[in-house]
Amino acid sequence: MAPECLVPDVSFQQKWTFVMLLPVCLGALFALVHLGMLGYKVLVKGRRKNLSNHSGTMIAGGLALFYILYLYLTRTILEIFNCAPTDPPDGYEYLSAVFERCGVPGGTQMRLIVPAIVCLIGYTFGYPAFLAVLFYYRRALIMEDQLLRAKGAGDDHLTNPNAYPTRKAFGRAYYQFKPDTFFWVLAIILRKFFIAFTSLMFRRSGAFQLAASLLIMFLAYAAQVKWNPYMSPQEYEAVLKAHIESSYTSPIHARLRVTLANIENRGKKRTHRNLMTKDGRVDYSAVLGILTTWLFNYNTVEAILLFSAIIVNLMGIMYQAGTVTSTVYRSGRDGITAVIIVVVALTITYFVTVVVTEITILCNEASRRRALAMQRTAKAGAAAASGGKKVAGGTGAGASGGAAAAGDKADGDFNAGNVENQMNPMFLGTGGVGAPGSASSANEAIMAQREPPSVDLWRVFQSSYTDLHTQVEALTTQLQAAKLEAQRLQMAGGSEDESAGAPLRTGSRGRKAEFRPTLSVDGEGGVIAAAGAKSPMAGVNPLTSGSSRALAVSGGGSRANPLAAARGASAGRSGGGGGATPAGARTAVALSDLRKQGRSSRTRGAATSPAPGDDE
Repeated sequence: MAPECLVPDVSFQQKWTFVMLLPVCLGALFALVHLGMLGYKVLVKGRRKNLSNHSGTMIAGGLALFYILYLYLTRTILEIFNCAPTDPPDGYEYLSAVFERCGVPGGTQMRLIVPAIVCLIGYTFGYPAFLAVLFYYRRALIMEDQLLRAKGAGDDHLTNPNAYPTRKAFGRAYYQFKPDTFFWVLAIILRKFFIAFTSLMFRRSGAFQLAASLLIMFLAYAAQVKWNPYMSPQEYEAVLKAHIESSYTSPIHARLRVTLANIENRGKKRTHRNLMTKDGRVDYSAVLGILTTWLFNYNTVEAILLFSAIIVNLMGIMYQAGTVTSTVYRSGRDGITAVIIVVVALTITYFVTVVVTEITILCNEASRRRALAMQRTAKAGAAAASGGKKVAGGTGAGASGGAAAAGDKADGDFNAGNVENQMNPMFLGTGGVGAPGSASSANEAIMAQREPPSVDLWRVFQSSYTDLHTQVEALTTQLQAAKLEAQRLQMAGGSEDESAGAPLRTGSRGRKAEFRPTLSVDGEGGVIAAAGAKSPMAGVNPLTSGSSRALAVSGGGSRANPLAAARGASAGRSGGGGGATPAGARTAVALSDLRKQGRSSRTRGAATSPAPGDDE
């Protein structure tokens, strides 16, 4: 019995108006819930930020409900345009929903024709148009989100920094499709529209209606087999492999590959599980998982359902033909009826089996993950607590953290395969390795669980982050000071070269001064190194000269070069040349000058540099 039959006084116009206002009422309900949650966050919790982080979930729920109501809304709207003549015809057409003449002023059709056009544009055409615009402008984000889904990641901002808001708000519209066919929901909506159109506009002739429906189902089946748009969990690895292959020919896949390479995948990889448990029993959930490889694949399910619809339409056409032709085909109506009953029963049984199996697998996996997460959290908390006491002692807590990780691996009842571990830089200690016990354990615990960490782990995380922040600030300060010092020395060197009249080398990147060793005085006042392009000994390299004798140049006020002094002293020892000061004393003086005059030599050199004509 239809719901409207429970209240006999409800007219067709009232029923039609209620159905058309149903999406509006649901939208108003969602708006009230949204305002209620905003008030709760502001007034009760006292929050001032992230007040609308629940809006994505509400948008997803609204789109899912509209997707379910789309076919019913479209059929109800098209009923206003469905007029048919009587049999035998009397020259007029009547509204199929109610036996009233069409086009009569003040009649049911004329009163509802304008609202029907508005609803047709807003609901029937507006919903797919909205999805088409959404898919067009967010196609890169949607494809990235689906690739992350294939990797088993993307459920939070950490593993899905770019497309997580899109997944949260609009993921219901594309989550079951492959990255290259994320728009397939538009094809499904188009199929629903044509089915509704066929069921209403062609109801005068049952055979023609079944033929049109058969054509629609056949085209849908051909497209399904051609593209296989659904992305089952068993196809994740194939989807990732196809993405890598497409990245060499498709620009968007190439960009997505670079983007995904910069996102650290913290989700778990899907691996093959053993069919036997530790105690030697058969793991039925693993057996069901293997059965889903093909039989319960989403593309297989869709193809079987479409094929069953084709068979039903074909049997309907044959049944209709048997009622109007000779008695030869009328005897086969019982067989046609039996075939339809069997096909419908098998299809419903298969679909229910798939749904129950899918729910069973998801429940088992969810419970298994919760159990493992609780074990990891408990062990990581114990390791962090013990590690906090042993931080000053050394590596004892690090060993306990390793034991906890080994215990986690031993507790798993399926093969995890090869797992690649990377150190989180936020938990690096001052020595460049993970802090014993605390940082490593906190990193493993936080990355393993989906829910917020415990208070102890969060304190360890805060401590590690504070240390890292302090180190970064110190390194930033040192880097800025080094940059300023380098700029100052470069400017000072350029001014000296210009004052000495030395030739400068020019290049494509600017002017660079030639390197010339400057004067250096030994411990007894002897000149042991010299510089200057105009010196009489300009052709001799004072750094490699085998003599410690003075290279006579004028301009005693030039700055000293301790490096040249040290090398000159060494050359004096090797060449046998004599100076008043022993070689060891000269080396000590040179090293002392190297330490003391590093910052002030440029200033003194700039103040006492000779004039351009002093060398002569």
